[in-house]
Amino acid sequence: MLIEGFRGVYPAIVSPRDGADAFGRAAFEQLIERLYEKGVHGLYVGGNTGEGYLMTVEERKLATEVAVQGSRRKGKVIVHVGAPAERDAVTLDAAGLDLF
Repeated sequence: MLIEGFRGVYPAIVSPRDGADAFGRAAFEQLIERLYEKGVHGLYVGGNTGEGYLMTVEERKLATEVAVQGSRRKGKVIVHVGAPAERDAVTLDAAGLDLF
């Protein structure tokens, strides 16, 4: 099934870590830029690469914010909000409402 408006390539983007084992924002921004330079149509954040479950809720929210900012006028963002704790999934889902 094709969801209206979503066509093309949406890679599951990795969420890099920095030297302090925190979310690597600068590396993530560079990766986003590079992917769009290569012609992707959007990004899939926090999903099939698996590390979304290893990140804190705050890191996942930050990754989503950075991906949305880096995708403005370039592509769409799909965000995986699944989490082992239901309250975390609900928090992540609700956080997306303020991004667009």
